[in-house]
Amino acid sequence: MWPEVAVIDLGVTPGVTKIRAPPTRANPGNLYQVDQCRPAMPPPRRPRHSPKPDRRRALELLAASPDGCTEALMFANGFTAELLVELVRAGLASAHPEPMVADGRMTEVARVKISEAGWRALTADVINARAKST
Repeated sequence: MWPEVAVIDLGVTPGVTKIRAPPTRANPGNLYQVDQCRPAMPPPRRPRHSPKPDRRRALELLAASPDGCTEALMFANGFTAELLVELVRAGLASAHPEPMVADGRMTEVARVKISEAGWRALTADVINARAKST
């Protein structure tokens, strides 16, 4: 046990309630003892249902466009570059460079298309939604 310790309350640090500082003659290797506040039970795991709402909305937009959408069109609809990268890395969409003429100059834009895995994710989501509603 700790003889004569000073208790410092740390209410702002999540998970740490207090630090007990030992007396000055304590072993230098064991200067502080931290009491942690742990919940009685871990939080319940949420089952993973379908793509996140933004991912789903992006996939629906790509599914409605047979030739896919340009990166600029996706940005104009409120999607971020991080979301597009996430879709491509997850295999739900593909991005390909495409030449385009703008203001009389040739430039290259990225065209994003839904993949087979993206179609499967959308159809599985629709099937799950129908099963839940019945």
